[in-house]
Amino acid sequence: MVTSTGWMPLPNTLESNWQHLAGQSSDGQWLVGTGREADSTFGFAWKWSAGTGQVKLPATEQMRINAPLGISNDGARIVGESNQMVEEIPQEGEIEIGTPPPPSPMPVAIEWIDGQPPGWVLTPG
Repeated sequence: MVTSTGWMPLPNTLESNWQHLAGQSSDGQWLVGTGREADSTFGFAWKWSAGTGQVKLPATEQMRINAPLGISNDGARIVGESNQMVEEIPQEGEIEIGTPPPPSPMPVAIEWIDGQPPGWVLTPG
């Protein structure tokens, strides 16, 4: 985080090998990013505020490699992408917003709402 004296490590963070800051809320109170623990194959997505400290975001079996990119000012809605993929691109009207995708070969846009596991927003195309 940036203070009047320059860059400082975030307080109240989870233990990990590395951290990557990817986005923030428009008011600057929330940050999102990814990290990786020493004994983990997959990294983890996180959100941080001064009040909560760093909190892991939930993942699913279908969406384990997630990257949050932005967060709302209240910290409740987070958007990002997942490297988990879908076997075929659904046509308009074939999917319901918030439904997790099946296993796949294409990246998908995802969102976390109120601490729930990520849901599928859309696919490129």
